[in-house]
Order: sequence, then C-alpha cells, then structure tokens
Amino acid sequence: MPFDDCEEEGAFPYPNDRHKFVVCKRFSNGTKGGWELDIRECYTGHWNDTVKDCMEDLPKSTTPLPPIVPKRDHNDYTKNPHPIVCHFNSWSHYHRVDPFNVENIDYDLCTHINYGFAKLNETTYEIQMFDDWLDEHLENYERFVNLRKKNPNLTTMISIGGWNEGSEKYSNMVTNTEMRHKFVESVIIFLYKYGFDGINLDWQYPGNRGGSATDKENYIKLLEEFYEVFGTTGHLLTVSISPEKHIIDSAYDMPLLDSLVDWVNIMTYDYHRFDGYLGHNAPIYNRPDETEELSEELNIDYMTSSVNYTINYYLQLGLRKDKMVMGVPFYGRAWTIL
Repeated sequence: MPFDDCEEEGAFPYPNDRHKFVVCKRFSNGTKGGWELDIRECYTGHWNDTVKDCMEDLPKSTTPLPPIVPKRDHNDYTKNPHPIVCHFNSWSHYHRVDPFNVENIDYDLCTHINYGFAKLNETTYEIQMFDDWLDEHLENYERFVNLRKKNPNLTTMISIGGWNEGSEKYSNMVTNTEMRHKFVESVIIFLYKYGFDGINLDWQYPGNRGGSATDKENYIKLLEEFYEVFGTTGHLLTVSISPEKHIIDSAYDMPLLDSLVDWVNIMTYDYHRFDGYLGHNAPIYNRPDETEELSEELNIDYMTSSVNYTINYYLQLGLRKDKMVMGVPFYGRAWTIL
C-alpha cells in the first residue's frame, strides 16, 4: 500500500522503511480525499516488516536502531506540576433525566480528562470500545478529543477498565507474555486511531476480585512495556489505584510502580458503601466512634478507612508526593433508614 493511498482505517507498514508505520484515519469532512495519514516511528529497539512485527524485539545479531528522542513536550504534565484530572463517564449520555454529554464538559476546569471507559476483550486480549454505538457511531471519541480545539492546553486520555470490568481477564492477560504484547500493541494503534493523549489503566484490582497472586509482579511487567513504548511516542501513562490497605498490600509494588508511571490517581472515595453502617463517602479522618471494637464487630477495617490513612500509607510505601493525584468524589450515596 503506498503511504499516500489509504484504503481502510488502521496501522500499516511504511513502504521501504521498516523503522516506520502509517496510521490511516477517515475524515468525516472529506479532507484529503477523506483520509488523514500519520507517519510514525517504531519505538527504539524495534522495527516493522508488518505493523505487528514492529512490536517484536530486534534479533540479537542486528545492530540496534539509533535512539529516538522522546516526544513528550506537547503532553508533558510537568509544565503544570499539579495536574487537575477529571473523569468523564460516557454512559451519562443515557441518563433519562439531565443526560450529561461531551458538550456539557467544562473544558477549562481540568488539565487532563479521562474518558471512561474502554475495556479488554477477554478473547483477543486487545483493547476495545465499551459502547460501539456511542463511542464511534455517535462520534463520542472524536467529540471528546476535539475539546482540545477549545482548550489547547487540555490533555484527553482514555481510561481502560473500571469496576464493572472485574479483574480476572486482566490477570489472565498479564500472565502471558504474548498476550501482554498483544494488548500493548492494540492500545498503541487505538491511541493513534482515535487521537487520545495517553491511558489511565484502571484495573480493579491486581491480585483481587478473581485475580492471581502473581498479578502484583505481572502488573509491573505490563507497565514496563507501556513505559518503554510511551517514552518514545509521548503518550502519558497513569493508573488508578485502590485506597484500601488490604488491596494495596496485595496489588502494588509501589517503588517500581512509582518509577514507571507519570502519576497515580488514588481512588480516595467509596470508603463507606453498603456496609450496614452509615459513614462518609470520602472521610478525611476517622470518626471518633469508628473504633477497633466496631471494626471487629462489623468485620470492616475502619482504622484504615480514611483519606489521611491512605495517603500516608502510600507515602510510607515509597510513592512520591509529586506522583499523587488524590481523588475527590463529586457524588454521594443514599440510604433508606428502616
């Protein structure tokens, strides 16, 4: 396929240069005959005979490619050392009363916005849309990333996972080297195709909810692969992590995680959900009546269930302050008193 002749959307080899590949995306307005072409470099230490081979290690007998200067400037969050990250739930489009759509987003409020969600295909182990009709047919992705036209300083990202995705299929994916490569490759193509600036990996949670005891180690392997690729492409790598101590201990190798991601979104909310005992959604500190005795009685660890405890515990584990984004819930929960 000549590089100036797209026939379908996707990523394709660049003619006569195995160090590059081409991303084709269809324009809705007919510009350039209906196609947008984006020529990309394979990341350092890799090449491409086909796009998939761009993800394979160079043979040991081959001279490595010269280093490629990372392209982080346009997305470098250090230009704003205190990112204000907002999360957009796409399914709010379906609210019967007061639906909330992309056009309702205050694009000047946040420095970064995560679009929730994309998901993992449990058969192919590739990223896929959460809602094809909404995300692509109704052009939600395109409308979302185009918020950058209204605020050029805005960064638009895709969140992968979420509570409803569970953990088991992510655990299966990271266990297998080939499946990890396949997932990373699919994410790169996805980012180029739809124009997102990076990912927020929202796996809830490694080693829990059907996960494996090896998830903690394999999660780091996955992040290492993303770190290598994004260091060249300029995409941001962030993760959402649990506020709960027992999950923190089983899910995250914090010093290694800290070294690989741009920042972490700490989900400091939902401390009190459906416990059978009323409590604040995101308490800064424990209430005086949330004692060890009550924790034992209800089998809930209230002594660790506060924003103050979570933040300080992560600091103890080696998470740096400049890598922390503390979650603030803009929602509440309701109970019926019987």
